[in-house]
Amino acid sequence: KTTVYFGHDSYNLSQLQIDKLELFIKKIYYKSNSLIVIYGHTDTKGTEDYNLSLSKKRAVSVMEYLESKNVKNKIIIKGYGEFFPFIDTGDGITEEKNRRAEITINYK
Repeated sequence: KTTVYFGHDSYNLSQLQIDKLELFIKKIYYKSNSLIVIYGHTDTKGTEDYNLSLSKKRAVSVMEYLESKNVKNKIIIKGYGEFFPFIDTGDGITEEKNRRAEITINYK
C-alpha cells in the first residue's frame, strides 16, 4: 500500500507525493494484470457532501497521474470523504494525515 497526502482543501499532488507515486509505479511495472484501488479521504473540516466530493477528486487526481505515466492496470477509485479517518478527530478539524489517498494493489 502507498499513501499520498494532500494540502487542506486541495486535490493537487505536491512534488513529494509525485515522488512517492513514481516509486509505486516502479513497484508495479511488471504487474500490469493487477488491480489498483485508490481510496480518497478527507479530514473533518467542511460539510460531509463537500468532503465526499473532495475525496473523489483526490482519488481521480492520483488515477490521472498514474494513467499519464502509462500505467495500464485496471484502476478503481472510491471516495470516502471524512468517514474513515486515519486519526480520529472531532468535527471541523484539519488533520494532515486524514487528507490522503491510499493506493492498494490486488494481485491476481
